Order: sequence, then structure tokens, then C-alpha cells
Amino acid sequence: MKKIYIIQKLSDPARAHQLKLEVIAKALRWLEMDMDLDEVSPTFLHVECIMTILIYKNLVKGYLAHKSKVVVLSKQDHFPKLNGKPVSS
Repeated sequence: MKKIYIIQKLSDPARAHQLKLEVIAKALRWLEMDMDLDEVSPTFLHVECIMTILIYKNLVKGYLAHKSKVVVLSKQDHFPKLNGKPVSS
């Protein structure tokens, strides 16, 4: 997730805090996790579920915009420190 943010920041700094679920799903597929991008497929919902869990557990600060299929990260401290230590990328 953090690496996707870094790449997005390099390509479009103004929208770096908005990560499309499609991009996250493609990254998971690249990591050989089978995620189908079809909207009706339950596996697409898995991507939303993963992001929701990360937000719920405070591993990522932001919210999921379900209708626009985007994760909107907090503009400040979007990847909080764990036990006072930053998570390495």
C-alpha cells in the first residue's frame, strides 16, 4: 500500500492521497494474489475488505469511497507509526 502511494506521488502529486481500488487490485494480482476486477465478483469486494480492515486497525488513516472505488488517505500521517516506529516501505 505504501509503495503504491509512493509511485502515485511521483506520477501525480496532487492526487497522491487518492488510491484507486483497481490499482490496489492490480498490485495484489502482480504479487500473485488472485483478485478479479469485475465489480460483481466477490473477489473485488475482497480488495475493499482488505482496505477497510487496514483502516479499522489504524494501519492506514483515511476512508473508503465505495461509490467512486477510491481509498482516500489522510493528507497527513496516512501511514501511522506502529509502537512509535515508522513502518518501513
